[in-house]
Amino acid sequence: MNTVSRLLNNITDKRMDVLSADQIVNPTKNGNFIIVDEEGMIQYKSDDCFIDSYVENNIKSISELQSDPDLTLILKGMKYNKTERLSIELLIYFLNNTEVKDYVVQISKFTLLKKKLFLLFFEENKVYKVFENKINTLQFALEKGNIPVLIADEDYRTKYITQNFEEIFDKNIEDLYDKPISEVLIDFLKESDESILLHAIESKSVWSKVINLKKTNGTNLFYDINMTPVFDSALGTWNYILSAYNITDHILKNRNLKKSEARLRAIINNISDGLFVLRKQKNELTFVIGNDIFFELFNISTKDYEQIKIEDYLDTKALEIINDSISVIETSKVKYLTDSYHQTGTDRHFEISTTFVEDKLDEERFYIITLHDVTAKEKYERHLESAYVKEKELNRLKTLILHNMSHELRTPANAMMGYTEIIEDAINEKDYETVSQISTSVKEVLGKLISLFTNIIELASIESGEYELEIVRINCNQVLQSVYNKRIDDAERKNLDFVIDTKDRSLFIKTDWIKFEKVIYELVDNAIKFTKEGSVKIESYLNALNEAEIKITDTGDGIENSSLKKILEPFQQEDEFYTRSYEGSGLGITISHKLTSILGGKFSIESRKKVGTVIKLTFPSVSPKPTIEL
Repeated sequence: MNTVSRLLNNITDKRMDVLSADQIVNPTKNGNFIIVDEEGMIQYKSDDCFIDSYVENNIKSISELQSDPDLTLILKGMKYNKTERLSIELLIYFLNNTEVKDYVVQISKFTLLKKKLFLLFFEENKVYKVFENKINTLQFALEKGNIPVLIADEDYRTKYITQNFEEIFDKNIEDLYDKPISEVLIDFLKESDESILLHAIESKSVWSKVINLKKTNGTNLFYDINMTPVFDSALGTWNYILSAYNITDHILKNRNLKKSEARLRAIINNISDGLFVLRKQKNELTFVIGNDIFFELFNISTKDYEQIKIEDYLDTKALEIINDSISVIETSKVKYLTDSYHQTGTDRHFEISTTFVEDKLDEERFYIITLHDVTAKEKYERHLESAYVKEKELNRLKTLILHNMSHELRTPANAMMGYTEIIEDAINEKDYETVSQISTSVKEVLGKLISLFTNIIELASIESGEYELEIVRINCNQVLQSVYNKRIDDAERKNLDFVIDTKDRSLFIKTDWIKFEKVIYELVDNAIKFTKEGSVKIESYLNALNEAEIKITDTGDGIENSSLKKILEPFQQEDEFYTRSYEGSGLGITISHKLTSILGGKFSIESRKKVGTVIKLTFPSVSPKPTIEL
């Protein structure tokens, strides 16, 4: 057929009136062929055509050929049926029927210079049989090799289909032959897919598509359909070869793999600890997988986890722990290691655990690292430790308080007992003057006891948080002057230089008058008590921040810096009860410190041993008003 097509193209592309017939048809030898008209008259024959040996004289018409079937009748039938092409096998008898040859004749009708002609191309059947055998062998190989193939011509129509291709689409050859490719595949293509296929055909480009076939038994099959355009240089035409590959197993394996991965990810994402896996191959660690908690801990995007370089996200300490654990595991029989880790830049604490599994097939080792959050545990342990230390301190304070209180209570009680005996003797002797003097001393002792109990109740009220205040606008200098007047006699009895210096006549603050006066009284009382000689000074002024500042300065023994915090606690003096040089419960400065904070002020203390102490109270100043605000 290729030869016939070339002959026809050669003939119809040239003009008979310009070139000879030999130039038109036979520029090179094309084989055995003749050209006849509709009456069967021979118009042209190829060089060395087989009919030259048929008889001694050249024949003029095909009617002179003895063939079975008769060529004359065949041509008449083609003319009557308007058949353009025909290929038949016939027998031709030579030399008075003494020799018979088998030919395949390809007949094609064409028009040249308005004249209808037939081209008859003769090919000995043994040559044709060789090609036929080759074609049959190729088809057999395709069928037995289970390779579904469909071939379409330049008009995109199906011309060859293997049986297994028919089986894929569950159609007979009659349903597929001479059908456009797009029509064959229409049941498996979306509108957009069909457009892509047509574009690939027109542009002579490769096309592929995975289709899903649902069989009547409910089975799903998947095929990868590939189309490859092939150019036939001999004919100058394009053919389209479609092949189909059954990828059902591949698809199902991928689906099962994805399901397994999804199940694995669901499992590890439900683990409360951070978890990730590293692969070690050829001494290199690469990231494999991690759960959501791990990604959250180290601010890693789950979209890019396959490209993660673990060293870009973990801090130096974590990497050091992991690398050290892996080194130990590799060089020993240890299979599981745990270490403590404090995440940089946070207050979170973890236990990093490292173990591994072997993949002997690929000679790989997978290290599984978990991060167990022990922050709450660490805090709880620190809390227990702190509580234990505090409990020990409370026990010590309890002992100290009991001894202190026993001293503070026993001393006045003993004094009272002594005074009552003196009073009793004086009454018996009718020495009423002595009774009067002793009564004054008894009042002082009772006053100290009442003051002690008052302070204990006051402190308990402060500590409970149930402390009521009556805030008013006051001139704090009036309170300072009042306290000064109450304690001047005590200071003079100790020969102390007791001074008050209010730089501004009026200095107003908003506070509870009674509580504020108690703070000042206790601080002045302490200053006088702990100063053997020198001075005690009360000052008030507006500081640079426009705040009211009250300063109480003494030249007493002073306090070590290490003891400044301690003396602000209840029942504390710098000296413990068995070494203290001064009487008192140690509650005064504690109450003053706590009350100052409750009243909205700031309390600070500075002291140097053998030099003295300075206590500063700072309150927001307010403008004076004639009315009192409750």
